[in-house]
Amino acid sequence: MKDKIKVKGYANYASDISTDTFTSIGQCILQSIHTNEFRNSGTCKVKGRCTTTLMTNRGSATLNSLVADQVDSLGSLRVETHVTSKIFHAKGHVMIRRELEAQFITLLMTSASHISNIKGAKEITVRSHAISTINFFGFGKKTLRSERIEGKVIWLEHTVADLVIGECIYIGKGCEIKEIIYAKSLDIHPDSTVNFFNRTEGNENEKCL
Repeated sequence: MKDKIKVKGYANYASDISTDTFTSIGQCILQSIHTNEFRNSGTCKVKGRCTTTLMTNRGSATLNSLVADQVDSLGSLRVETHVTSKIFHAKGHVMIRRELEAQFITLLMTSASHISNIKGAKEITVRSHAISTINFFGFGKKTLRSERIEGKVIWLEHTVADLVIGECIYIGKGCEIKEIIYAKSLDIHPDSTVNFFNRTEGNENEKCL
């Protein structure tokens, strides 16, 4: 295992990489990578799996799959299959075609984003970041589109979803939800639309966070 790999210009790795720290400030293409720290501030594509303790993205990253303890993305993050992480923070554009599974999820959107399924979270927070109406990744509405969102405590703004399941759910402004299933509490902003909601059996005396 190499201690450090740093890409400044252009690099195309034909074989899998195992290194302690990987840094890219240019353009790179990888087959797959296993590292303790993955830093990208350029344009990076990983055709296979990216496995890391900490991922920091400040540019444009396209991955097939991602397994990490912590993800901190400020830019554009596209994952063709799934993301598994303990902590997932993203500010910018996010596209995950299959599933995001993490314990703590925070999304601050600067452009239209899509995550097919979100699950396993203790806390999910989705908000639209108040920046200029013109963004770096397109001119679409700053909205998250998801088929299914499931967690314990869920805060949503500017989210379009088919199904939301949780214990304590707070639906903020700009949401369009087809169905909500909740156990303890549900608050819905008057500017949002929820077609159907149902409360499951639970302990009404238990408090939300």
